[in-house]
Amino acid sequence: MNFLGHAVVAQHGSDAFLLGNLIADGVKGALPTSGWPSDVIDGMRCHREIDAWIDHHPAVMALKPRVPPATRRVAGIGLDMIWDHFLARDMLDPSLQVPELQPALMDRVYDTLTEHEALIPPAMKPMFEALVRERWLESYARYTTTCHAIGRIGLRLRGENRLQQLTPWLIREQALLEATYHELWPDLLRRATAVKGG
Repeated sequence: MNFLGHAVVAQHGSDAFLLGNLIADGVKGALPTSGWPSDVIDGMRCHREIDAWIDHHPAVMALKPRVPPATRRVAGIGLDMIWDHFLARDMLDPSLQVPELQPALMDRVYDTLTEHEALIPPAMKPMFEALVRERWLESYARYTTTCHAIGRIGLRLRGENRLQQLTPWLIREQALLEATYHELWPDLLRRATAVKGG
């Protein structure tokens, strides 16, 4: 999942724990054991555990064979953002009363990234500055906007833009992806409630 999903999981912890969940993809290799506040390291560990859990969830495993073969290697990136779309949509729907999905979490993400800028890996800083400045999390609530953003991410990868090639399938299979989300996220929200890091 992408930033919003990891924020949902991390929201019961400290801001440093939340930050670790947000920046974990920018810290390559083995999990650090020093050089960071312990709550940040715990957040990175949580992020990696949740990524592995999502990748092996039965609903996601059932979906993978339906992804166009040429795009399967990068499909996880696109799916992560699609899950964030459904989360953002539900967070911003005033008719829903899901305690774990409150729009104030988006502001907390922006505030945490701003207040702890010094701890953000340098390669991630331009992206997070844009995320805060342009309030990307709210924009995820628009499905077509999310799909176009997925295609743009593909420009940063080497070789053909497989994510751009994936986007027509994402648009065509919106109903299938939403059905998968409805299987996946109740399990994740239960798991998120149990995570009390930091």
